[in-house]
Amino acid sequence: MKKLWMVCLSFSLVLFLSLGAGYLFIYSDAGNTFLKPYVEDYLKEQTSLLLKVDRFTLREKQVRIVCSVNRTLSLEAVSNYNLWEGSFQGIYRLKAKDFQYKNIVLRQADIKGDFRGKTDNFQIEGKGNALDSKVSYILSILAQELRNIKVNMRGVSLSEALSLAGKEPVAKGRIDVNINMPHIGEKGTKGEGVIVLDKGVFNRTLIIKKYGYLLPKESYLKSKIKMFLKGGRLAFSLNAKSNLFHIQSKEGFVNLQTKRIHTLYTADIKELRILSHNKLSGSFLLHGSADVINKKLLLKAESPSMGGKILFSLNDMMDIHLKNVALEKIWGLFGQPPYSKGVLDMHAKIDTKMLSGAYNMQIKEGIPNRSQIEKATGFRLNKHEKFTLSSEGKITQGILEAKSMIHASFAKAVLPKTVYHFKNKSLATSFDINLYDLGMLTLNKKRVKKSSVSTKGRLKFNKNLWVEGVVSGLAKKFSFHYSSKQAKVDAKVLSLEKLWQLSMLPPYVHGEVNIEASIKGREKYNGNFSLSAKHLVTNPHVMKNLFGKPLTLKFALQSSGTLKKTKVSSQTLIKSDIAEVALQHTQFDIASHILKSSYVIDIADMTKLERIIDKKLYGKMHLEGGFGQNGSTHIWGHTDSLGGKIDYTLYGKLLKLDMKEVPVSHIMHMLGMKEIILGRASGKMMQNLKTYAATADIVIDGFQIKPNKTTKIVKSIIGKDPTRIIFKSTTLHAKRKGQMTTYTLHAKGNRVSLDITQGRFNHRTKANHASFIFIYEKHKIRGKISGSSENPKIEIDPVFMLSDKIEKEIFKGLDKVIQKKMGGFLKGFRF
Repeated sequence: MKKLWMVCLSFSLVLFLSLGAGYLFIYSDAGNTFLKPYVEDYLKEQTSLLLKVDRFTLREKQVRIVCSVNRTLSLEAVSNYNLWEGSFQGIYRLKAKDFQYKNIVLRQADIKGDFRGKTDNFQIEGKGNALDSKVSYILSILAQELRNIKVNMRGVSLSEALSLAGKEPVAKGRIDVNINMPHIGEKGTKGEGVIVLDKGVFNRTLIIKKYGYLLPKESYLKSKIKMFLKGGRLAFSLNAKSNLFHIQSKEGFVNLQTKRIHTLYTADIKELRILSHNKLSGSFLLHGSADVINKKLLLKAESPSMGGKILFSLNDMMDIHLKNVALEKIWGLFGQPPYSKGVLDMHAKIDTKMLSGAYNMQIKEGIPNRSQIEKATGFRLNKHEKFTLSSEGKITQGILEAKSMIHASFAKAVLPKTVYHFKNKSLATSFDINLYDLGMLTLNKKRVKKSSVSTKGRLKFNKNLWVEGVVSGLAKKFSFHYSSKQAKVDAKVLSLEKLWQLSMLPPYVHGEVNIEASIKGREKYNGNFSLSAKHLVTNPHVMKNLFGKPLTLKFALQSSGTLKKTKVSSQTLIKSDIAEVALQHTQFDIASHILKSSYVIDIADMTKLERIIDKKLYGKMHLEGGFGQNGSTHIWGHTDSLGGKIDYTLYGKLLKLDMKEVPVSHIMHMLGMKEIILGRASGKMMQNLKTYAATADIVIDGFQIKPNKTTKIVKSIIGKDPTRIIFKSTTLHAKRKGQMTTYTLHAKGNRVSLDITQGRFNHRTKANHASFIFIYEKHKIRGKISGSSENPKIEIDPVFMLSDKIEKEIFKGLDKVIQKKMGGFLKGFRF
């Protein structure tokens, strides 16, 4: 026993000494340093702020704490306390400057005050500046409930109050707050409070920047909240008036014992955009009641604004009735034009937790608005088109099963079974869509045979979209598949005419094509595709609208390629009755939209180009080169089809040609001109394809004229054959402006020269005019060029054709052959 007693006594002594040492340690500087991080973590957890404890001092009867948030908010508090009585009394100071937390902004605050009481019954007082106004308040809290409120704030900034509430400062103005409610909840007590916004003005610049909606000038807001305390009942009312809306809450009260809240309300909204952040538009009238009983909200509402009646109630179940609501008003509510008219009926009763419920919706007497649909799509529906819509569903254990159908005289769409899981937000449905007449999707219905198209398939959505199906009526075979991992299309004998109609585009080309494509990956694409068609024909009516000419071009097409990440590589071959075009090593970057490719073009007969370029050319042509697209179009290439070499570039609208040693006779043959000139041409040409302005500077080596009627005349006169004359240096300068080209030509050789001046060629009439002087040794011939490019005419002026000696010899010979009188007559005639 003695030993046991000694052990117990020793243990008690050690425990007492340990507690005493711990007690002394907590109040020491070392103990405060030890406790500081735990206090900081506790405050962070309670406030959700990135709070830092800058100073913490705990003594036996006093505690001091200084904390801050990013140097924009600071709180300092000093308090005396009595652990045995559970009481405290202290002072505090709160300062803020441009404080931000999530969406909350407090520009400035400086408040000093004191607090006293016990943990379950204490009072806080404070005075200072906040929200750009003077602030004073007294708050008493008993058992975690307010028992005394006295607040006085004059000229509170509305924009700063909105920022403090985490809202956009869409309005500015001044608010006065005066609340005096002592002894809340006690029998016989009285009090009142009023919050007044005399006149707030909306910030039009901010609203149009944030929501894309321009308010009327001087849009304003006035509001007043009144509160009256009498015993255990707090009555309140709200009246908010603006040129945009008028909201009233009346007969409102709070039962402080039962915690019940009740009010009647009316909302007359002249423009919904400001209250819905521009998601809704138009006017809306709503009235009803709101109650909170046993912490549950009961809301009732009624509105006549949509042409019929809307009834809404919310408790444990959400109950919505739409009776004879005008469909065109629903379009307007969502800011859309009235694409259709009709009557909408709906009844939905659904658990607020979306675990159970049902709905039924119908649109009766639906009539499409032809003018609005034509304005939006460019296509016109037939007159007297009508449609109906029906949809119904049931929710069981958080899963919706529904079926829907829309039926019109021109189409029918059915979703026979749709399943939606509210918990994981996954959707699965099947679809069956029929369009009875594709012809109604085109403006020129007389040219389209009546035909139908339909598609069936399945669709799923669970974070990612998955859809697959088949299409009938467009092709002999058409299937498609899309998911986050792969996309596939397989179409055999696809009708382009029907495809144009379905896409509501003009039918550029008639015919049938085969398309096959398979692309894998979501962000890093990888796949291949092919496109082929044997008998395609351009639509002359559409081509006339595009190019001003009713072009009919027959061609075949073969193309294949691959896709890796964002780069498309392909090879394409186009064979037509005009040319064969091979596009090789085509590269297109989907991300940057940069395109580049090489090409080979073979034209067997250039006369067939006339229907495209409005000019008749002759012969064959082989072109090789490339093109690119990076902001503007760049085409380059070369040809040796004319015997020499021609390099060309097209950048934007500017075409440049550089030719080297090209036989002039080949050029004249290509242009359909008589091949009367020999030689090889080199030089540069430049033309603006938009304005047709052009310049050309050409040098011709070995310039020589081929035999013709004019050369025979010149030979008979001067006794020399001009076709044997070779001009060593010949230059041609031409300049086009509008429909007129002016040109000059200067040619020089040994003892010979040719100058063509004042040349003018009219591209519209093909008329050609010029003057020329031909000099050979001492002989000079002057004349004019006229006619057209296809049939040029040369006139020689006799006055400059003959020398005096030749003239004398001619007249001497005439006297011998002809009688004197006739000879005298001829002598009197001068050419």
